[in-house]
Amino acid sequence: MKSILTRIVTALSAIGQAFVWLLLRLARLVRFAFRAVSQTCQAIGQFLAHLANSVLAGAARSLRRIWLFVAGLRYSFRFWLAVIVGVIVLLVAYYVVADRYTPFTVDAYGQAYVVQVAPQVAGQVQRVHVREGDMVGRGAP
Repeated sequence: MKSILTRIVTALSAIGQAFVWLLLRLARLVRFAFRAVSQTCQAIGQFLAHLANSVLAGAARSLRRIWLFVAGLRYSFRFWLAVIVGVIVLLVAYYVVADRYTPFTVDAYGQAYVVQVAPQVAGQVQRVHVREGDMVGRGAP
């Protein structure tokens, strides 16, 4: 009887030791995973910071070059001629766009295409069942 109990206790002890060993390995694996994720996040953060610094530095250098170029042309004839031509082009473009969307006339007359709408039956139209912009198919009430 003692031998069976001894074997059971020995087996349970071995199972317990294996379970503890497995838990320790799992804890190491989890610690390794967290450390790897932490290092990866840190590396990504450093990369993004470096990228932002380099992009901003490049933009600042480009703006400085443009400013130095414009400052050098500030008193030249070509610069002022280009500014005047650019302003004239912008004014003409604005006039064309503004006249397209909001036409202006001094005598209060406008011209537009007129489309006559008439029913195909005799009598007066009592009600229109559509609104402006609605799509209407053939045979719709």
